[in-house]
Amino acid sequence: MNKTKALVYTLFLFSLCNVSYAWNWSGVLKSKTQVDNRNPEDSEFFSKVWGSVEVFDNKSWHGGLDFVTRLSDGKRDFDGDIYQLYVQKEFKEHGLTIKGGRFQRADSLGYYAVDGVNYQYEEYDEDGKNGYSVQFYTGIPRRLEDVRSVSGDWLYGLEGQWNRNIAWKSEHITLDDVFFRGGFQQFADEDVSTRLNLASTITGQFPKKYLQSYELSIMGTYEIDTSTFEDFMVNAMLDITEDIRVRTSYELYHPRDPYITFREKFYSEYSFGRQDLLRVSVNNQINDYFEFHFGFKRARRSDGNAIGYGGNGGMTWDYVRDLSLAFEIDYLELGEEKSENLYLSTEYTVNADLKTGLNVALANNKKRLYGNNESVGVEVNTQYRIYNTLFLKLSGSHIWYSAIENEYLGAIQLTWYLDRFIPKATR
Repeated sequence: MNKTKALVYTLFLFSLCNVSYAWNWSGVLKSKTQVDNRNPEDSEFFSKVWGSVEVFDNKSWHGGLDFVTRLSDGKRDFDGDIYQLYVQKEFKEHGLTIKGGRFQRADSLGYYAVDGVNYQYEEYDEDGKNGYSVQFYTGIPRRLEDVRSVSGDWLYGLEGQWNRNIAWKSEHITLDDVFFRGGFQQFADEDVSTRLNLASTITGQFPKKYLQSYELSIMGTYEIDTSTFEDFMVNAMLDITEDIRVRTSYELYHPRDPYITFREKFYSEYSFGRQDLLRVSVNNQINDYFEFHFGFKRARRSDGNAIGYGGNGGMTWDYVRDLSLAFEIDYLELGEEKSENLYLSTEYTVNADLKTGLNVALANNKKRLYGNNESVGVEVNTQYRIYNTLFLKLSGSHIWYSAIENEYLGAIQLTWYLDRFIPKATR
């Protein structure tokens, strides 16, 4: 059975839930037509329809479907794929959940689908603050379009998670909640690679008035075969008062999405390759309608040994009803390269059905590849609610460069929310 027939057959099966009083369902269907020249290796024009549906009986059965179809003037012409198609069964009396079919995962490998099975056992108290879970998954990894993804011959993994409300306190500090997650994964394509992942978070408060609360977290994935960390992050957050927050973080990572947003094009921290980034930032919420922030950063990227330094600052203002304004400056100097960015954003809610936004950016970048490059970017978007479950979105952007080819994007999108919930009394 080819993909088109499988998709039609699946949609037919899910539509049967509409006539069954035993099932509820929720979903979204989107249609977009877009023209842009951001990727010269792909088409400038495409139209696609994609969506997701979840069906459930509020007892133990759950099913999910994610699909996409695409028509373009490029290499792919017309194609389609099923990103998720699974059935899940809960055995609540045993704390066991079994999922089988095609389902999605996100980890250091990227964002991908798995044709396989997932077993999860969990045991928690009533409020969910204390307990643990164990998960085992195995199957064939499948690549997803438009994100950093993988495909291979097979993979399997085992993960465990533990939560505990410690509720320990002293005169100066408390330890409230502790979270820990650890796992093991093997992935095979041409070679077999083995990974270990670890994550932990602790939260607490300061009984004294001079400080409020804190959160410390660490997360990382270590590849045993190459003896390297694929992803690693340490984060410390301190609320000095209810309005002032200080955050320090160190990250070693590789972005998953090759198609960056308009905002990310004017953001010096974004890099297509692997990088490590150390940041310190301060956020101050002056009142209900005004906030400002500033920070400092140190960066190093995989394309060179140079270490760069920079900073950023900005503010948001929501004093006028239904109008939001934001301002951001960003600077980074890394070896022979330099990035200076100014970003302005505004959003206005016209009424309950109509919302519009305007973003303007100015940048001066120096790159080893093409030297100095000044740019000006404008992005406009409007969203209109046609009726309660149907939304229309129009968006467009244009970036003028001094040293490289200009970029443009225009899109029209319809979003239809498909929800059906049947009260228990009517079943």
